Amino acid sequence: MDPGDRGGAGELEAAFLAHRVTLLHHAQNFLGPRSADAQDFVQDTMERFVAAFPGGPPPEPRCTGWLMTTLTHLLISEWRKQSVRRRSMADPTLPLATSQPVVALDSVRPPTAVEKALENITSEDFSRAVGSLSRKLRPVYELHTAGRSHAEIADSLGISVLAARKRLHDARLHLRKQLQLDLAGGTR
Repeated sequence: MDPGDRGGAGELEAAFLAHRVTLLHHAQNFLGPRSADAQDFVQDTMERFVAAFPGGPPPEPRCTGWLMTTLTHLLISEWRKQSVRRRSMADPTLPLATSQPVVALDSVRPPTAVEKALENITSEDFSRAVGSLSRKLRPVYELHTAGRSHAEIADSLGISVLAARKRLHDARLHLRKQLQLDLAGGTR
């Protein structure tokens, strides 16, 4: 080992030992009933300290600040993980999510309600619904179905991108209502 490397490692060790008691006390206060885990967090902080400063520790007060900040971040990260675990364990939908039957990839799934409804829509129904769009909505919808982006639609029609998005949204709502009417027997 190079003597210069040992000097850097020795300085790191000395800096860490000088702050060890403070770090341990901080971790124990943060962890409360789990204070037995404090030593593990202090050790993780030391490993990060050595990795971050291989040539030797930074000067004070930066050294103290770096060690305390890193330890605090490790503790907060662990606290967040524990919080998520507790919430997921208390989640009443968790048993429902895990008790769903496993379906083989090659099995045929039953069609959804939307798929069933779409089977009943004829091309005439759809053409009639598109034909019922207003003069303001129809060109936006047709350009969208031709694969144009919102920006391209806006440029083509001389409107803002926001207006193109809003008109496309309105066109979809109108089509949905028309097709629902057709399925319910309103225009057939």
